[in-house]
Amino acid sequence: MPLNLHESFLQQVCSHIESQLDRFKKQSIDRNNNVDTILRTWAEKLVGDRSADIRLDLADITPDRSKQSPDTSYAHRDAKFPGLVIEVSYSQKAKDLPKLADNYILGSNGNIKMVLGLDLDYKRGSSLAKAYVWRPKFTSVEGDEGVVIEELSTQLVYEKVSRNSP
Repeated sequence: MPLNLHESFLQQVCSHIESQLDRFKKQSIDRNNNVDTILRTWAEKLVGDRSADIRLDLADITPDRSKQSPDTSYAHRDAKFPGLVIEVSYSQKAKDLPKLADNYILGSNGNIKMVLGLDLDYKRGSSLAKAYVWRPKFTSVEGDEGVVIEELSTQLVYEKVSRNSP
């Protein structure tokens, strides 16, 4: 995969997210009410972490996958896991994105709230891109003796294919 295209695209995505966070913080200051102050204080503790390792609770399921290094993630300073993980892939590796989403969400016991997968076609002149969003899904299931348990799974909630004209 061409490294410069991958990094350039990832930088644009991160810049957009961070500008939206800055806008949110500014709006919260402008309105200056209690709810906005709480939200602004929370938002100020969000940090982006480019390629920081995430230690997942997967040792009993897949020991070789208990550590992941996403392209980037966003976490609250006080949280064990990031709330958002972003992976950028190229077409041949797109098939790995659902498994990565499972690893992140299941390995964090649902504490990773969103995995954004961005698949770019790196062929020269191509303008094809795909976006996927996975979220944790909790389902109440009646277990033995009528005990209700929460089952965690990963749910694809958004999929979009985009073709821009050159």
